[in-house]
Amino acid sequence: MNESLIFKYVRSIWPKKKPENLDINELKNLFRNANLKIQSERIKPKFFSIDLNGDGYLDFLEIVNFIKDETNRIEIKYLYNILCKKQKSKESVLLNSLFKFIKDVQKPKTVPSLRQTGNLMINYYKKTVMYGLEQKQEPGMYLQQFEQYMNGRLNSITATLTQKMNYPLSFYYISSSHNTYLKKSQLFGESSELMYEMVLKGGCKCIEIDCWDNGDEPVIYHGHTLTSKIGFRKAIESINRFAFATSEYPLILSLENHCSIKNQDKMVDYMKKIFAEKLELPEQVKKFRLASPQQLKNKIIIKAKKNKNVSQKLQDLTYLVGVKKTGSNDGVFSRMVISRNENDVGDDDRYINYTKHNLMRIYPKAIRIGSSNYNPIKAWASGNQIVALNWQTKKINLRINQAMFEAVGYQGYRLKPMYLLDEDTKKNEKTINLKIHIYSGRFLPKKGKDIISPVVKLSIIGSEKDVKKVSTHEIKNNGLSPLWNTSFDFTLFEPDDDFLMFEVIDNSSDTLMCYYVVKVSDIQGGYRSVHLKTLKYKNVGVVPNLFCKIDIF
Repeated sequence: MNESLIFKYVRSIWPKKKPENLDINELKNLFRNANLKIQSERIKPKFFSIDLNGDGYLDFLEIVNFIKDETNRIEIKYLYNILCKKQKSKESVLLNSLFKFIKDVQKPKTVPSLRQTGNLMINYYKKTVMYGLEQKQEPGMYLQQFEQYMNGRLNSITATLTQKMNYPLSFYYISSSHNTYLKKSQLFGESSELMYEMVLKGGCKCIEIDCWDNGDEPVIYHGHTLTSKIGFRKAIESINRFAFATSEYPLILSLENHCSIKNQDKMVDYMKKIFAEKLELPEQVKKFRLASPQQLKNKIIIKAKKNKNVSQKLQDLTYLVGVKKTGSNDGVFSRMVISRNENDVGDDDRYINYTKHNLMRIYPKAIRIGSSNYNPIKAWASGNQIVALNWQTKKINLRINQAMFEAVGYQGYRLKPMYLLDEDTKKNEKTINLKIHIYSGRFLPKKGKDIISPVVKLSIIGSEKDVKKVSTHEIKNNGLSPLWNTSFDFTLFEPDDDFLMFEVIDNSSDTLMCYYVVKVSDIQGGYRSVHLKTLKYKNVGVVPNLFCKIDIF
């Protein structure tokens, strides 16, 4: 952790109404705030060794150093010392050593060049002063910098992927939302334009709008239910503000239209006025050909049904046409979008071949009145692009959805695997072995005033052949710096369909505290940091994390 964060962290756990100096009992209370029950026999020797003037108090800077000693990872220091011993300099990891370590041990999806590694050393740590440059030495990475790198996001377990964005829309998975406006239940829930802001900031690129008449104004709500209503214009204004919050790639508005012709025309007028030049008009593209995300950058495109009940103005605005089934003459890369219930997800060759070139949308079945979600993995494995989920329910299936798009920077679009695009490419059926050694955790969230006793649960989710759950042992009363030092092995027969989930559980209350999900094909080997996502529990301003060793063979 860098200096500014550790200072901020200590401030956040400082006992209320206490001065800059703490005695030994007050220090124990500070550690309780930090999620650690520390015994007197352990704290006393350290306390008195730091208290040089013998007045029975430690000042703020001394306590900062105390916390740093407690949270420094011995496994990273050990690794650092090994790297230093293999070179001439014993004071820092030199450029060539770091480059070799990244290339041969870490083996990232994209290996940086020697020059890029040098830039990483200099730029990522430009706020530190110990590079040896003034002595004309080769730039080095000292222990503090090495710890920051190994614990940081540049060393994440999840790879950062680059992808071409110039293929037709049907070549991509598209992060999608169902009944986006609802905050909770499908029958009684509140509707809010703030939900559009939330999902768009989360990388969603296909949102749903259910449009109904409310006198001479269109409104949005779940029709024939007791859900509340929001104005169509108000929702469109919110969508316009956040449409490209995470990426410049196109936003699809999936309109469920139940309005009169008059209100449909009013909807069109609102969209043209508010979206302005962002609105993509069908006549601007080839009549039957799907454009690419690259061609549609910073554009909002309308998906709606076309029938006798749809106004001409709305038909003229519709880029993607929603249908229940297509005709045999629709061709490939057509702008027809089939919508299917989750129960209708198929896995036969005819179904998969259709989605190689054409868009298909999957949505939750009607009985999910509590806004639960289906597992999206089967739908993706069948080639479906628009797999719509209830984003208000932030449980495992939505976490899988977020993991699908994390490696591409939450752009909202991810290129489908080649076997789902090309008839001549077969699915990868190579079995892999995944070994995960969990060393330690840091800065895990508290549950109220209680100190947690964490365990880490690992789960493989995906192919039925590969599903497996394992768990570490419990670390009593230590959410600040637990050390597990435990290994697990997984044999995966269909890794392309699999996701790995980390869950940190407070064993004393069986409560999920934080989690992380990663697509198995996105996992990077070597020594990696897992930056956990928190729930409602306090994490005092520092991202909780795990440190692991990953082997894939």
